[in-house]
Amino acid sequence: MNSYRINDFLIQNNNILKLVEDTVHRDVTILEEYASILSDLNCEVNIMYSGGIDSEIVAETCKRFDIPHRLHFIAMTHNNKIYNNVDYHNAIAYSSEIEMHYLDFVKFFDSGDYIEYATQYRTTSPQLACHLKIAKDIGSNVVFGGDAMSLVKIREESNPTFVPTSLGHLCYDNLTAEIGGIPNMASASYSLVIKFLEIQYRLAQQGYLHESWNDQSVNFQKHNYPWKCRIYREAGFNSSPKQDKMTGFETIKTYYSDKYNEVGTRRKFDELYRKPLHTIIQLPNAADMKTLVTDEIKKLLKKFGEIT
Repeated sequence: MNSYRINDFLIQNNNILKLVEDTVHRDVTILEEYASILSDLNCEVNIMYSGGIDSEIVAETCKRFDIPHRLHFIAMTHNNKIYNNVDYHNAIAYSSEIEMHYLDFVKFFDSGDYIEYATQYRTTSPQLACHLKIAKDIGSNVVFGGDAMSLVKIREESNPTFVPTSLGHLCYDNLTAEIGGIPNMASASYSLVIKFLEIQYRLAQQGYLHESWNDQSVNFQKHNYPWKCRIYREAGFNSSPKQDKMTGFETIKTYYSDKYNEVGTRRKFDELYRKPLHTIIQLPNAADMKTLVTDEIKKLLKKFGEIT
């Protein structure tokens, strides 16, 4: 069985990561390359379905190419209430056969179990620790939708930048190396990375830029989500954007804010559960990774900068 992992083309050395140039398969579409990679698993695909577009296009690919698969959704619960309710209903609407995994987040966090998963697979995100727990319970050949790497115009700065896959998400890479699967479908090969970047460049030529704000006045998810959906449509996928799509964790943060009478912010959750992970787990430096890119990406970045 072939394995497709971020580290197949991201080389880690003394906490510095760099992309390694490889073949770009221009004779096949992104959709066809998705199908080829998923088929290479040679077994039933267990899709970690979040209710969002990234995982849904993986499911779409499996349906269109008759690749055996199962869908898995994590329902975040406490006291018989589902807190990621919007995503839960999106999941049910998408497939009546979706498999539900119910996780009492209060027990998971307060017991300290989340630290065990975060430490074993290397992440500083309590949210990702939930995903790791359920994926480990599923046990084999799990596929995460992931995110395409991106060319970004930073507001109030003259130079655009290349944004790599989140280093915190390398925990999925560590997990799938153990149980099989794909940790980031959108970046499952160097070829996909380049082809998605080329779509972003073409959109920029049309005046549609991916922009990042220096301050936090603009909600990242609300800005990033429509941009991502447009890229997937350009790539040939048919899945539709979801109404009111957020991260699925906002209501959980609100639960802790309300519990501790926090007014005006939702920082209590991070203080209780994210902060301890940052003291335990050291991840590679993302700032180093921004400049360590292939010549192919440097050329695209230069052309992107000339547009912006």
